[in-house]
Amino acid sequence: MDTSRKIAGVPDDRAESLRLIDGVKARIGEEMFAILFHRVINGHSFAWMASQGMGEPERLGVLFLAAIDATARHFGLRERSRAVEIMEKFSRHSQAQL
Repeated sequence: MDTSRKIAGVPDDRAESLRLIDGVKARIGEEMFAILFHRVINGHSFAWMASQGMGEPERLGVLFLAAIDATARHFGLRERSRAVEIMEKFSRHSQAQL
């Protein structure tokens, strides 16, 4: 009997959710996953995340959109958005000016 999909004491649907989360985290990385988690699950603002030492609010906004795009690609939903490319270009240009 194959028990590779089972986690002792955890309902199958919850175990599957945990596997999906681990897959997303592996694909997009810990930093982007943390930004998604704090923004989507906890509802924190980018200003709040910045106050916790996660980076500048503008950079967090760019990373958030990039994380959304990466998650969508992980699930085969779509390619990288043009908006993220423009924001990243602007962010790089702004950082170079500092």
